Amino acid sequence: MASLDEAIAAANSVEQRVSCSVYTGDAGHLIAAAQRLEFGLISANAPTVAASDGAPGASTALEEFTKG
Repeated sequence: MASLDEAIAAANSVEQRVSCSVYTGDAGHLIAAAQRLEFGLISANAPTVAASDGAPGASTALEEFTKG
């Protein structure tokens, strides 16, 4: 993703928003993302339960978000 705004918009566009992960070294970006993400569980710099369990699409979304 090119920006934090783009990443948040993409994340919030999915139908099921149970959990997500935010990977960043910037505490300000983490707080901003947590305030705007529409998920039940937000993990910081760690995989979510869904990602570690191999839920369909979880690792793809994570890879896309961290691609740079």
